[in-house]
Amino acid sequence: MIAWAGYNHLQHAQAISAYYVDVQERLGGRDDPRLIPLLAGVIELLPWLKQWHHDLDPEYNQRMDEVYEGFVTEEAKGLGMTEDEVKAWQPPARTGRSRGQMNHGGTEKKDSRKGAKTQRNERDLVREFGQEIAQTVSARKTEIVAALSRQLDDVGAIDTIVLKERG
Repeated sequence: MIAWAGYNHLQHAQAISAYYVDVQERLGGRDDPRLIPLLAGVIELLPWLKQWHHDLDPEYNQRMDEVYEGFVTEEAKGLGMTEDEVKAWQPPARTGRSRGQMNHGGTEKKDSRKGAKTQRNERDLVREFGQEIAQTVSARKTEIVAALSRQLDDVGAIDTIVLKERG
């Protein structure tokens, strides 16, 4: 999981792009196959960012829709793709059935040991990525809380000055 359902569109874009950068720089490199679908996820959010986050963001003093539009453009170029090619990305088609043994009824036998091992590997991957994402989100939350705290301190200082001037 990269983000949770309670996030707004901007928070989703921030979480996906942060994970994108993490994959690119630390986890897999510029050729990592996860980059294209992650970038496609940010592209899907652009219409919503344009609708709801076009005003100047007070923390960054930028229009966040334009920031992410630029991010998508540059990263698509870095992948050697156009934005339309990234947007058109589809997961690879599933391969055909393996040539396993057949039951008496003509259906394929499944090796339960192999399935259990695959499930364990998937759980381990989810757990590993979940921890990395949680650390990234936690760091981002810390930044946001610090920025809000600074803003509240500024407002408190202004209120104190106003009260002293009136008093």
